[in-house]
Amino acid sequence: MLTLTRGLTGAELDDIAALEARVLAADGGRLKLEPQVLAGRSGERVDDVLVHENGRLVGFLGIYDFGDIELSGMVDPAARRRGHGAALLDAALTECRSRAAASVLLVVPRTSEGGDRKS
Repeated sequence: MLTLTRGLTGAELDDIAALEARVLAADGGRLKLEPQVLAGRSGERVDDVLVHENGRLVGFLGIYDFGDIELSGMVDPAARRRGHGAALLDAALTECRSRAAASVLLVVPRTSEGGDRKS
């Protein structure tokens, strides 16, 4: 189930941290999730997209508006290849369009196979 959120609860922050640990255990590297930013969300607008399967968080994508918009997220290794990444990105881009964002930067780890592509 895909959910767009206005601010994150303590339980959601814990779930995001646990998901990050699973992703890093499988993939290594580091993710740019900005935990302090996530914890300080105002709740005034949608800034995060979550995907749950059977009550467990399996996908997360954060919208970071630092003047320019950046997107950063992850999908649980055990839940990949099910369309969750595309659903997260589609939902976030729809939100970015509603903000009339001139551009959006998708942040990926340097070690990502697709991360070195320029378009």
